[in-house]
Amino acid sequence: MIASFLSILVIFAHFEAERDAERIEGHLPIDHGRRLVFRLLVAGGIWAGMAALRGLSHPLWHGLLLIPMGWAVWTMYFRFGLNYLRGLDWRYLSPSSRYDWQFLRLTYMGGMERGEWLDSWPVWSKTDAARRAGAWAYAFEVAVLLASLAVLLWLEAAPL
Repeated sequence: MIASFLSILVIFAHFEAERDAERIEGHLPIDHGRRLVFRLLVAGGIWAGMAALRGLSHPLWHGLLLIPMGWAVWTMYFRFGLNYLRGLDWRYLSPSSRYDWQFLRLTYMGGMERGEWLDSWPVWSKTDAARRAGAWAYAFEVAVLLASLAVLLWLEAAPL
C-alpha cells in the first residue's frame, strides 16, 4: 500500500515537472500559488484515499505518516525530473523557489539578500556550493522519508 501511494505521487510529480519544464522553456509564467493549491488538492485526495484503505487494517492515524513520506518523495522526484528535463545538474536549486532558497541560504552563509542571489545566480549556480546546497536538500528529504517510514513500520509491528 505504501509503495502504491508513493508510486502514484511519483507519476503525478513527473507530469507536473513536465508541465513546468514546458512553461519554463516557453518563457511562460508559472503561478506558483495556484500550482501549489492544485498539487495539494490532488496529493491530498490521493492521501485520503490511501489513508482510508489503510484504515481498514491499521489505525487511521498511522496514515498521517504517509504525509511526510509523500511530501519527501514528491519533492525529490519533482526536482530531479524538472532538472533532468531542463538539462540541468540533478542537484540544481532555484533561488526563485522559497523552499530551495532555504538550502541555498543555509549552505552559503554569505549574507546576500534574496534579490542579490537572483541577480548573481547565473554565475553562482555553477559553483560547488550551489551543488552542495542541492545535495543537502535531497539528504534532508531522504531523512524525512526514512524517519517517517521507520516510525510507521515500528508502529505497525508494535503490539498495541
